[in-house]
Amino acid sequence: VIWFASSQSPYFSDIDLSTGRPSSPIRLPYTPNSMVMDQAGDTLYFGSYHELMTYSTLTNTLGKEVPGVPGVVLAVSPTGSTAIINDQLRQVIYLYSTANGTISSIGGIAFRAQYSPDGSTVYIVGQDPATGQNTLFVDSSGTGWSSYPLSNQPAYTCALEAAGTTAAPAYNPAWD
Repeated sequence: VIWFASSQSPYFSDIDLSTGRPSSPIRLPYTPNSMVMDQAGDTLYFGSYHELMTYSTLTNTLGKEVPGVPGVVLAVSPTGSTAIINDQLRQVIYLYSTANGTISSIGGIAFRAQYSPDGSTVYIVGQDPATGQNTLFVDSSGTGWSSYPLSNQPAYTCALEAAGTTAAPAYNPAWD
């Protein structure tokens, strides 16, 4: 089954590849800006700037509407127990517990999020809105939120574009 959604419509649908038949469109309360499925394939997480919406693929029903975590869904933990949502308008990154509905947050604008294989830690690259600096945000189940500025990045250059030295000769188009 492949699920389809658009940021231009509150409707989404699926196609069963074994039959080739699409399902009837399903209407969400709000037009989504993102869609992420948990690893088990049981739940779709739709983000919007009004609320988080979850949809059960097992029962074909809208599971939850969570107005406390609006924004873009970036990732769902491997266990399906938490999700990362970034409200870029309010510049807040949320960690939402799917089991009990609790929310923890940190100020930031997130670009990507990736969980550790066991789901206990999530790594988020983004920007600190207070400084405008690229930042690594980390939430660990043992220690909570941390942020690490990425200001000490090395400057990389391409030797092939250099003026040319014995060690790094000048660019030669024949090498392409």
